[in-house]
Amino acid sequence: MKSEIFEILKKSLAYIDENGLESYDPFDALTSPIILKLTFNNSLLKRYAIQAVKRLPVNVRPCLKIKKKIHVMSMAHLVLYECLEYHDSGESQHKSLIEKYINIIKQNAIDHERYYSWGLGFRYSTRFVDTHSNTPNIFTTLNIANSLIEAAQILENDECIYIAEKAGSFIIERLGFVKEESALWFKYYPDQMIPVYNVNAMVGAFFLNLWKITSNDEYKDFSQKAILFIEKHQNNDGSWYYARDDAGKWIDGFHTGYILESLLFYLSEFNDSRVAHSLAIGANFYKDYLFTDDGLPKYQSISVLPMDSQNFAQAIQTLAKLSVYDNDFLTYANKAYEWSIQYLFRDLGDIGYFIAARNKLLKNQNYYLRWSQAPMILAMKYLQLANSGKLEDKSK
Repeated sequence: MKSEIFEILKKSLAYIDENGLESYDPFDALTSPIILKLTFNNSLLKRYAIQAVKRLPVNVRPCLKIKKKIHVMSMAHLVLYECLEYHDSGESQHKSLIEKYINIIKQNAIDHERYYSWGLGFRYSTRFVDTHSNTPNIFTTLNIANSLIEAAQILENDECIYIAEKAGSFIIERLGFVKEESALWFKYYPDQMIPVYNVNAMVGAFFLNLWKITSNDEYKDFSQKAILFIEKHQNNDGSWYYARDDAGKWIDGFHTGYILESLLFYLSEFNDSRVAHSLAIGANFYKDYLFTDDGLPKYQSISVLPMDSQNFAQAIQTLAKLSVYDNDFLTYANKAYEWSIQYLFRDLGDIGYFIAARNKLLKNQNYYLRWSQAPMILAMKYLQLANSGKLEDKSK
């Protein structure tokens, strides 16, 4: 298994080397000037267009004048991957790649003078929001800021910490938060007044990370109150909905994974029995209801399909991290990896890539660096480390 993961990693990285950092994205339909005209700025029509372009098994983007671009979120994944590789091997080439990706991240920051933030980099529409290409969001900003913190410790670069703190200021001051008794939650987008649970768990982990490196107790307070909000809004069966709104009452694999990883990281610093219980019942729900008995990741608690690369990658990563909490999760992590190779990896000889998704009858063989390739590369590295007994126990 170890040698196989190494080979798949090698082919996946070689694919990026050969094809560059630019790619399409599953949700980039509104970058088409043709679609923008045909949807008449109607939110529902824009959502239909996004889903149609995303789900078609044939890539119609060139016909729609959609261009490939660098997606900054994939740079965060690659930074974290190279950080793990550097800690594992100590080879200097990984530092050079970290610096390369960090420079791209800085170039793509949304400038608010006082803050640093990042977004999708293209127009997007959901049942919750309509955004523009320069609209920042909390999810992308969190992931990038965390990658900067990890990179700073390798590069010994104070600027990375400075930018991460400015991203924290953006989350606190520009996005804002809502207090609810002794807890609080942060807004996903500016003016979005519906709490999304997974990103608030990630906020808790991010501010803990920032507190550990700066010793600013304000960050510790934000971390504890955000995690308390997550603990308070866990369902009795151990699950979490996507959001506190009728339109957000679904339970899926990768968003649940974000929450579990955040709780695990929180417990690395605080001995909190309530959070430990929340993690325990959440992890049990995750394994029992978001995977089949054979370890195949389910997209939602009620459905296996679609088999989605993002969901599979998050499953492998979360299970690998949970293996330091309970070694049974490592067995599931390796099974999830085996299913991902069987169903989603396209082997092209010396190179290869993870296709976007597949359903019962059709494959979506599009290549997406942000959604598929970079998350799978990072997940495979975590699994490689877990199989070698090199992952740090984050539950103590």
